[in-house]
Amino acid sequence: MVQIILDEDRGAYEAFIAKLTDALAPKLVAMMKKTPQTVCSQREAYRRYGTGNVRRWVKEGRLKPFAKRPGKIEYKISDLKTLFNQQQDYFSSYVLQNTKKHI
Repeated sequence: MVQIILDEDRGAYEAFIAKLTDALAPKLVAMMKKTPQTVCSQREAYRRYGTGNVRRWVKEGRLKPFAKRPGKIEYKISDLKTLFNQQQDYFSSYVLQNTKKHI
């Protein structure tokens, strides 16, 4: 935890806030100007949502690649977020149909 100790002088506090604002304002403006990303690479999807989750969604047909280029697969971020926020049913009929027990 970082502690900043200032004098009792109100002017020192106001000067600190002014410097902080001057330092942060350009960074905030740059962040706000960036267009939101609509697609992400397969590697980024694996990192954000888990390799197993993404592979399972593709295998189940719930997630389709947005773009397939040589060496590059991209998914829509909105689709990934929707699937990630859904409660997973690991005992769905898809899993039970495709599970074979060998006795």
